[in-house]
Amino acid sequence: MNEVEYVNGFSCAMDESGAETIIVLRRGVPVINEAGDFVNVDEEVVGTLVMTTNAANELYEALGDILGRTNEPLY
Repeated sequence: MNEVEYVNGFSCAMDESGAETIIVLRRGVPVINEAGDFVNVDEEVVGTLVMTTNAANELYEALGDILGRTNEPLY
């Protein structure tokens, strides 16, 4: 599992007990017809992560440190 995957979307949820967090990683893939025209964007699941909520909080903290924890988008 050393392959790098591109991701440009995600969704997340927590189980009812609050013990586990699920993150679904997605990417949009352009659909091109036979004439070479852009038709649509299909979304495909790249991977699903299930982790303890403690691990999810650690991920949140690590991302906040990397991204500078601002309310402004980085782009």
